[in-house]
Amino acid sequence: MDFGGIGGWQWRFLLVLGQEQSQKDEPFTIREDVNLVSLTATVTDQSRLYVKGLKKEDFVVSEDNVPQAIAVFESQEVPVSIGIVFDTSGSREDKIDDVQDAVKHFAKTVNQ
Repeated sequence: MDFGGIGGWQWRFLLVLGQEQSQKDEPFTIREDVNLVSLTATVTDQSRLYVKGLKKEDFVVSEDNVPQAIAVFESQEVPVSIGIVFDTSGSREDKIDDVQDAVKHFAKTVNQ
């Protein structure tokens, strides 16, 4: 499971958590009681292709080795911004057409 993907399909799910009491002896500590936590996961297979169609039952989320209930689950495609830079200097002049073709192919297939 890759939690730092740059795009494709993402699954978001929220967990219902118990409240935690703050301790008074810790200076400069900010604590919040949270009942819902948002997690984002990008899932790829062994070929680094995005896995689609996953359900809530396909995930296990634990805190301190204690499984947590997934309260909300959704799947969505997310936008991605990509910059492409290539060398157009004289030494690469004979490769420009190939590079342009590769960029066009990438642009056509990036969201499949």
